[in-house]
Amino acid sequence: MTLSIALRLGHALPPEHRDSGVTLRRMCDEDAAFRRAVCRWVGHVLSHRLNAARARPADLYGSPGGGVS
Repeated sequence: MTLSIALRLGHALPPEHRDSGVTLRRMCDEDAAFRRAVCRWVGHVLSHRLNAARARPADLYGSPGGGVS
């Protein structure tokens, strides 16, 4: 099962389980390929957010030696 298929299955779940970490953990326990896909997706999101957070101070305050005399 791919991550996109599993995420679409969330719409078929009862409302009380749609955003449930328990359901996601169960699905990961049942399917190693799905677990790897979730880990890669989470890693990608974290990497993107950390890079954006690191670049933000330079955007706000300018980088040292950025041509200001």
